[in-house]
Amino acid sequence: MNRARQWRFIICALLVGVTLGIYYQASHFEFINFDDPSYVYENDVVQQGVTWAGIVWAFAREHSANWHPLTWISHMVDCQLFGLDAGGAHIVNLLLHTVTGTLLFVFLNRITGALWRSAFVAALFLWHPMHVESVAWVSERKDVLSALFFMLTLMAYTSYVRLKASDSSTYRLSSLRFYWLSLAMYTLGLLSKPMLVTLPFVLLLLDAWPLGRFSLDKKTVGKLVREKIPFFALAATLSVITFVAQKTGGSVAPLDRLPLHDRLGNALISYVRYIQKLFWPADLTFFYMFPKPIPWDFVIPSIALLVIVSGLALAAWRKFPWAATGWFWFVGMLLPVIGIVQVGRQGMADRYSYLPSIGLFIAITWTLWELAQKLGNKKWIAGAAAIAASTCLAVAAHRQISYWQNSATLAQHAIDVDPHNAYVHQNLGMYWFRHGRPDLALRLLRESDRLHPGDPGGLNALGWVLMTEGHTAEAEEKFRETLKTNPSDAQALCTLGTLAVSGGKLGEGLDLIRKAVDARPTHAEYRYELAHALVVADRLSEALEQYRTVLRYDPAFLAALKDMAWLLATCPRAEIRNGSEAVAVAERACRITHYNDPQCLNVLDVAFAEAGRFTDAISIADQEHQLYLEIGNTNAAVMAEQRVALYRNSKPFHTPAL
Repeated sequence: MNRARQWRFIICALLVGVTLGIYYQASHFEFINFDDPSYVYENDVVQQGVTWAGIVWAFAREHSANWHPLTWISHMVDCQLFGLDAGGAHIVNLLLHTVTGTLLFVFLNRITGALWRSAFVAALFLWHPMHVESVAWVSERKDVLSALFFMLTLMAYTSYVRLKASDSSTYRLSSLRFYWLSLAMYTLGLLSKPMLVTLPFVLLLLDAWPLGRFSLDKKTVGKLVREKIPFFALAATLSVITFVAQKTGGSVAPLDRLPLHDRLGNALISYVRYIQKLFWPADLTFFYMFPKPIPWDFVIPSIALLVIVSGLALAAWRKFPWAATGWFWFVGMLLPVIGIVQVGRQGMADRYSYLPSIGLFIAITWTLWELAQKLGNKKWIAGAAAIAASTCLAVAAHRQISYWQNSATLAQHAIDVDPHNAYVHQNLGMYWFRHGRPDLALRLLRESDRLHPGDPGGLNALGWVLMTEGHTAEAEEKFRETLKTNPSDAQALCTLGTLAVSGGKLGEGLDLIRKAVDARPTHAEYRYELAHALVVADRLSEALEQYRTVLRYDPAFLAALKDMAWLLATCPRAEIRNGSEAVAVAERACRITHYNDPQCLNVLDVAFAEAGRFTDAISIADQEHQLYLEIGNTNAAVMAEQRVALYRNSKPFHTPAL
């Protein structure tokens, strides 16, 4: 092994070892209550592991206001391997991050020949505290997975460029394989996270430096752009799909709530805040509130900084080409998530810097290297500074990741960073509510309401806890207050409708829930509540249609599967009953729960009986009876025995007429 190869091996080992040392504590961390429920531990489809139905579900439509099917499938693989053990999912995130950072070193070293500069950029990427969020948060699997395919795309593309430039026709033919490989990797990256839509522009920047393919004549520019047309086509397609998914999922803020001038102001300030935190990563938090009002006195300086740095990068293009490539890599990759199209409620997010920061790291590292050459025989000072900076970042990242051990530690740290963060108070309040501390939850949620009065999310959360704790009148008041702020708030409409139905006001309740469904037509839970309300109103045919629609949007919606199968099997009206369909629906519910949920088995035994399969009904009811005895529910066990007596006489079980 030659000396250069030895050094590359040592550097890779060091990068991997330190990264694992920083992050390995995450293997003992829990899921958090922000996105992880809908992505993993409350997602019935994902929990089944890898199934054909799950793969179809992942590709068929948006879920959680996103369309990233490969990410969904990766979560299914986690559940297949580890069940709902969060530690396994955290380890997968860590491994993906580590491999991506190591590939970044190999890639930069290969295309520039710069060993130590490439190593320093990779170390910054792997050990920077701003990147902790992407690794320590299970739901950000999309970040680390798309980053891996991002690096594989760049490596395949540069192989294509080098082989294409060869004098050998054989090599030029081989280059096409790498071109199609890079396109395939890019497709997988987009299927993991659509933020990679700007990657074709990164390829053009690499053409300029370090690949040296770019010149300002129209012929060369046109040729390079035409070469990227398939990449741009994929990016355009995914941009449209993503916007529709986020709009449908209710994540895109409407202009009447967040005017365009506010979005632009925040975007300009956020660029500078990202730069600031990349240089000095202090007061990092998992949720930065969108600033209200916008601090306009910071907007003009932000514009000035961005214009000046961009101008300097362009002016120094010929002498310091890496500065322009790195700077515009950073600016361009941040553009889709900078907030001009506002998705979610945050003003900025550490995770958005994950790949864009590489460009800034390259620009800074190569520029400092040039300056270090002027130190002569004191160049060791630059090396010592680089080691010191890397060490400080590694220590800071190790501390930052400790805040992610569970929802409470994460939210409490965020409140320590910003005591006025209303959203984090909501998040922590809901955590304590689910962990049996409604008193603490109400205190936090009331504080959130005080910090951000009229916020629909806060009012909904407070109203929900009040309703659950029996404070119905105050809960209704909070939900109605939400509707004054946002008349189309689907959560408030649906909850008020549900309260009205439970209070016997069927007409009012149905009207409110229908409005919620109209506001979010693909939201399965609102349609489920509508189906339930229609059952209460004895409009059973309409209810069945709503159940079927729910299952089109969410094929593993367990409550809908059980309710629909029960209605089809036990309804006193013969025209509603359908034994064969009831069996099919009930078996889906049992497969999801691996035939270990006695309620699902209950639905299946009545379905078998309605279908005339009494032997199967008796077998399932006996299994259900045993499970109920094991958990101490003797009443349910007795009822199962009573149904067995019916089945032995070849009689199905039907509910009494309303």
